[in-house]
Amino acid sequence: EVLLPTERREPPAHSGVRPSVFPPEGVAARPSPVAEALSVLRYAPEGEVALSPNVSLTFSRPMVPISSQAVVADQNLPVELTPQPEGEWMWLGTQTLLFQPKGRMPGATRYTVRVPDTVEDVTGTQLESEFVWEFETEPLKLLEVWPGDSERNPGRLDTPIALGFNQAIDAAKLTPYLQLLAGGRELEFTVLRPHLHALPDGVRRLLEQYPDNRTLVLQPRQPLPVGTTVTVALQTLAPSAEGPLPTTQIQRFSFGTRGEFRLGDVYCSCRPGEPFHVWFNHELDAQSVAADLIQVDPPLPGGVVEAGWGSMTISGQTRANTTYTLTFLPGLRDTFGQTLSKPQTARVHVGEQGRFLYSPQVMEVLPPDAGGQFQIIFGQCPPGPPVGLSGGAGRLAAVPGSQRVSLGVPGRSGSHSRPGADYRPNPAP
Repeated sequence: EVLLPTERREPPAHSGVRPSVFPPEGVAARPSPVAEALSVLRYAPEGEVALSPNVSLTFSRPMVPISSQAVVADQNLPVELTPQPEGEWMWLGTQTLLFQPKGRMPGATRYTVRVPDTVEDVTGTQLESEFVWEFETEPLKLLEVWPGDSERNPGRLDTPIALGFNQAIDAAKLTPYLQLLAGGRELEFTVLRPHLHALPDGVRRLLEQYPDNRTLVLQPRQPLPVGTTVTVALQTLAPSAEGPLPTTQIQRFSFGTRGEFRLGDVYCSCRPGEPFHVWFNHELDAQSVAADLIQVDPPLPGGVVEAGWGSMTISGQTRANTTYTLTFLPGLRDTFGQTLSKPQTARVHVGEQGRFLYSPQVMEVLPPDAGGQFQIIFGQCPPGPPVGLSGGAGRLAAVPGSQRVSLGVPGRSGSHSRPGADYRPNPAP
């Protein structure tokens, strides 16, 4: 439904016409333009740069008429780039010229950009003097090596070694400039073709992050020394496949090989009822965990061991002011297949539990005529962790590859806390 106005309203009457002068009196006359000399205002990149996506320069005056790229592209370029990689020049407006390479500017190259003094703008104004600048893209750089420097995930003795570079390489020309060092001596290696070999997941992940012409996979001819730091070194004067500039300094990456499997750290909050977190120097094989390989003294009621993600957690009804001795026996093994060579022990002291009061009810309103009784509970320590297994071993569905075993010491049922006396507030005065 449309509602129409019931009466017509006339527009308001104007108050009259006031003539004026344009431009207003007292306004200064516009100054006449002053011819600006032709020069290069801005340019990029300059100096030493990592990897440059393009080259640009901006003149102080219009260099081409306002038209389409197809028209201005046919005009002579006012700049020379040496060396000039594959790509194209384009005008951004009438004063800025951009060189867009195919991909990016090649690395390991020193470039010279020259604007001759014969260059003229659209009005015929000539450049006052020749303008020249240089820039240089960085030489070959070793960006990443696998295996990495991780104490708990060291390299296997037969591991291949993957290298990732910042620019394209020629494997045959680069290999003489690579060194593999361990234990004070140089190790021999061969270069693998990744598509012809079964490689660890870590190598595959690194290869997926780089183009094929920027990676290299080395395979030591002999097993690497046990428990040793291995260094991959890229020597000076190493060539790049993109440009003539060689490396100017030695580049090194190191990683450690697996040593003897042993106990690492034991961490806890050291309050009654809180678990012990156990770490080894290598990632623990959860499937090797068994109740007869772990001893706790004094015995731990309701003791449960959960192993997963390379470590283990020991939970149970720990007592306050008690020192526990944890013993780990040969039979536990790491992901390299090594077992503990001898029993390993650690001592953990559990301190006192702070006293606390709590109520089963979140909030309680006490009627004044009901005697003012309110039930509270007094506790010495929080409830212990639940015992999921009565004995033997079982797999946790929530943690893939994990293991959970009972230490075989039964625990008390029910809560650790005990009921206290009813609280009777003092009568109001």
